[in-house]
Amino acid sequence: MLDPYALVANLADGRFHSGTQLAAQYGVSRMSICKAVKTLCASGLEVDAVRGQGYRLRASVELLDSKVIRQHLTASGRRQLAALDILPAVDSTNTWLSQQARQGAASGSVCLAESQSAGKGRRGRQWVSPFAANLYLSLLWRFERSGIEIGGLGPMIGIAVAEAIGALGVEGVAVKWPNDITWQKRKIAGVLLELAGELGGLCSVVIGVGINIDMPDTHGDAIDQPWVDLRQAMPGGTPSRNRLAALVVDRIIHACMQFSRQGLEDLPQRWRKYDGYHGMQVELHQEGVIQQGTSLGIDDMGRLIMEINGDKRVFASGDVSLRQAT
Repeated sequence: MLDPYALVANLADGRFHSGTQLAAQYGVSRMSICKAVKTLCASGLEVDAVRGQGYRLRASVELLDSKVIRQHLTASGRRQLAALDILPAVDSTNTWLSQQARQGAASGSVCLAESQSAGKGRRGRQWVSPFAANLYLSLLWRFERSGIEIGGLGPMIGIAVAEAIGALGVEGVAVKWPNDITWQKRKIAGVLLELAGELGGLCSVVIGVGINIDMPDTHGDAIDQPWVDLRQAMPGGTPSRNRLAALVVDRIIHACMQFSRQGLEDLPQRWRKYDGYHGMQVELHQEGVIQQGTSLGIDDMGRLIMEINGDKRVFASGDVSLRQAT
């Protein structure tokens, strides 16, 4: 059976390829080629089909390439990277890597996917994941800390992703507690941390990251909150997906190593640089309860500080949503 995603590299060169030639190349029928093209269209790719000429992708596509990603990593990132798997399609990179963790995958293992059918967002949302349009990445790290101590890691990872996006030249990137990344108050990236079980007494965490790069409008309509992609936010147009993947892996590995050595030291100070809501009136949504107050940053455990009716209160990460008050 023909893997539909095998066609992408052929169709992405800007030229038309006849169904007959493609069928001969892959040893399948023309009907199989037609079905594969329909699958690609359903995944978000726009394919031109012209009678007498064949098929081609309407826009160029940069597929993820492990060799290119490794070349863009720093020397430290390459040393700490245990494995780099790139999947054409998966239900969720977090789910896939969690399964690998239970089978003994090493700390520093990374999974990327061109598309996800059940990508995970915070609070049970699905992360919209069209083929080769954005970045869907998960990284496994094993800590010699308890799950309770891991709670403050989320804001550190949020800062790391914001740093990676900023390294592309994007100005004004911010972090919304606990670890959403925004640009002009619209979500451009998200982070989801999941405990992946323990191996030899270690606390294993799968760190999932989704970054909007060039979101097709047909898929963006399914997102239930204000969003933006890097195509709109950065000068000079859409960035290289492989370079961005390397930047994100490098920054997350650095954050994990720093957390392992010194915990959350200096986190409140580092958070201030990217805090998109400091001093603003906000709403905190938690288990059906809405509380209004002033956002005052985070404490040394990564918890949100709010002033509510003259009293300062702290909130741990969990099933919460922070929004600007209206």
